[in-house]
Amino acid sequence: MASESTPLQVIEFLNDLYAFYDEIIVKFDAYKIESLNDVTLIVSGLPTRNGILHAREIGRLALTILFRINSFKIKHRPDDQVKLRIGVHSGPIVAGVVAWKIQLSSMTKNILETFGSFRMVERGEIFVKGKGAMKTYWLMGEDGNVELLELQRKFEEEDFDDDFADLSTTKL
Repeated sequence: MASESTPLQVIEFLNDLYAFYDEIIVKFDAYKIESLNDVTLIVSGLPTRNGILHAREIGRLALTILFRINSFKIKHRPDDQVKLRIGVHSGPIVAGVVAWKIQLSSMTKNILETFGSFRMVERGEIFVKGKGAMKTYWLMGEDGNVELLELQRKFEEEDFDDDFADLSTTKL
């Protein structure tokens, strides 16, 4: 997109996107560490530790962003849609991104299971640089969270990605 836009259009797009993220982040126990180019690093449990609640907060935040991103409009490219890459991990930092889905490490999946409300699907093993083979999961949604369920319904109606829509109905 940057090669087909003016520098000012790219700056305005990024400012709008960061404002979109900020509007969502403030609703959770989360903190935006950094936004650089097309990467935004968000954490929970820092600077104030919150035990295992970090996984729930980031899981809900990631689902909210995923389900609301289709409402984000790129002013100078109204027919284009932002494509997301979201990775979630608990413990030492690991990078992991995939498009239109939320990838979880095993540790985060195990923590989210303790809440009993998150729907997850096994993705399988992937190779993570510096870590080796890691079993990962897709975060599909959260039951009983009315706001997220409504956002998910709207997201699925948009049918941006048939593969995701098929997976979103699968429960463990």
